Amino acid sequence: PNTVDTIFIAYEGLSYTADMGKTWKTINTDIDYMSFSLDGICYNPHVPNQLVGYYNNQILTESEMIVSKDGGTSWAVTYGFSSPRSCYDVVFHPTDKDKLIAFGASLYSISEDGGKHWNRSKAIEAWDIVYDVRNPEVLYGATADGVYRSVDGGLTWNVFFQNGNVGEVRSLVMYNDMLAIYTYQRGIYLLDVDALEAS
Repeated sequence: PNTVDTIFIAYEGLSYTADMGKTWKTINTDIDYMSFSLDGICYNPHVPNQLVGYYNNQILTESEMIVSKDGGTSWAVTYGFSSPRSCYDVVFHPTDKDKLIAFGASLYSISEDGGKHWNRSKAIEAWDIVYDVRNPEVLYGATADGVYRSVDGGLTWNVFFQNGNVGEVRSLVMYNDMLAIYTYQRGIYLLDVDALEAS
């Protein structure tokens, strides 16, 4: 959101804090429907009060996406997105308000029109994806066999960093030229992406 003090959490509905967790307010307790559970929520950095959430059907292992334009009070299903696989997260382009990427288990889709239409591919299966805000054409993906990188806005991916000691990478955080790599049971590593590319 616009301030680092504001956090949204999706658990038995939707709640938020505006003071870094000191106090919480429940916005909506009626988001879950059918056999779907709200597994994640993202704040659109380009559109005030717009939240994007995704449901994963635990029985059929499929995903639906919902959007709120009023900070989480009311929601509508985004009919352009429906996947037979579970969605792990959604990432927004740093500067292009219409571009977003959804990814998960055997799921990778790019939208160029704010989520109305999606182009699916098998370019990557990632636990996490982050943009290099210095150059939005560059993205990094956390996968079961290391870190992958795209230099064409997410269309194609190639191995960027693999190490037997690191193994499976579950989460990534980008800060300037440093990439924090959170692994599965093997600790946290810091990767200087500029130095690695130069080598």
